Amino acid sequence: MLKRRRGVSTLIGVAFFLLIFMTGFTYYALTLQARQRYDVVVQEMSEFDRGRFEEELTVTDITVTALNKINITAVNPGSSSVHVVWIGIMNEANNTQDYYDADIYVKPAETQTGISNDSITVYADQTFIMHLVTELGNIYTFTYFPDTGSGGGETRYHYVDAFTDDYAPAAQGAPSFFSAQQYGPDGIMDVMTEASTSTGLQNTTMISGESFEGIWSPAGWTETPGDNNWNQESDQAYDGIFSADFDGQNPGRTGNLETPDLDLTGASSLYLEFWYRDDDLDPNEFMLEFFDGTTWDLIEDLGFTIQEDQWLHYSMNISDPQYFIGNFRIRWNCDDVENGETAFLDLVTVTKEVLQTNYDLDLEVSWSDVAFNEDNEWLCIYGGVQGPESLIVDAWDGGAWATVFNDLQPGWNNADVSTYLTSSTFTIRFRGGVAIGDTVQDSWEVDTTFLHVWTYTPP
Repeated sequence: MLKRRRGVSTLIGVAFFLLIFMTGFTYYALTLQARQRYDVVVQEMSEFDRGRFEEELTVTDITVTALNKINITAVNPGSSSVHVVWIGIMNEANNTQDYYDADIYVKPAETQTGISNDSITVYADQTFIMHLVTELGNIYTFTYFPDTGSGGGETRYHYVDAFTDDYAPAAQGAPSFFSAQQYGPDGIMDVMTEASTSTGLQNTTMISGESFEGIWSPAGWTETPGDNNWNQESDQAYDGIFSADFDGQNPGRTGNLETPDLDLTGASSLYLEFWYRDDDLDPNEFMLEFFDGTTWDLIEDLGFTIQEDQWLHYSMNISDPQYFIGNFRIRWNCDDVENGETAFLDLVTVTKEVLQTNYDLDLEVSWSDVAFNEDNEWLCIYGGVQGPESLIVDAWDGGAWATVFNDLQPGWNNADVSTYLTSSTFTIRFRGGVAIGDTVQDSWEVDTTFLHVWTYTPP
């Protein structure tokens, strides 16, 4: 009887084990399947996002026919085909918005005309914001600005075609996102930034051959402590009649001769030269020191020389930026100079070398196929945030640059350019208002740039 019970218990244990095993296996299989599905979804989403990122579409022309039907021309500058599936129209006059079916493919490097829908009607006295919506979900926005007045005719919007450099002077600066100018306005900005056009090195003499010939002490020079026996003497001179000297005595005495404050801000180098004479000085008794804004730094021990009792020439080029401050000073320190010892100084020259920085902007953009025989031909630029410096816009008139805007402003800037638009090609340039001596780098935002041309035909 006990053996039968023991056999039943064993069967029950095996059954439980199999149940637990199958449950765990099923859970593992379901988890693995879910993970595989998740990986597939992530991969598909990644491919989808990459496809959206690679899509590019630029509206280059908008034509409105005499029947108020719109004809959009767009180019695909990207590497993948673009499928336009919706055309959105928002009427700013009554804030209505409608979307119309489309089924238009634009291949890479292809220019597609006739992007439209027969149900779309554009009225001559209203402004429309248009959207081209792609199958991948990208939205390309541009604005149609209607003619003033009623009647028939045809109006065109030629968005700028290319970033060029066809006319002198050579291009300076760089756009951040030129294609932003080719559609909109939509808040996506091309930021144009000035380039550095360094004009080379410029030297400024801070102390010019000071030989201590005038009233002692020279203007701005100081003795520390005051009246410390640095003086103007004629017993030794390298240049002229006088030099500055420091006579020792017993017990030894100490004193400094300091230059005025020298403004070295913006310097790239400092050149110092002078003549000095060591009459029986010991090491550490005649020292050249620089002021770094906080402390005095030892530069040279002028008393440590075997060439005594003769004039010696000292020169050096300083490139250490810690000294390029507004209150830099030089001093000659005599320390514990005894009787029979003398330090002489003459013909001091200090020259500041500055790398001349200059910033300039000169960027051309152009159109290559413009309708130029219309009665009305306007340049329209929508500006964003503008730098402190003026942004000037010029048009090429065939032989020279002519100014269209003296100072581009945020928002719309519109000007008649029919005088300059005399062929199917047209070029303008953006340039900074300060071309020489501009030490501050500026940048300017431009949202969109296009030509609005039309001819009014009475009804």
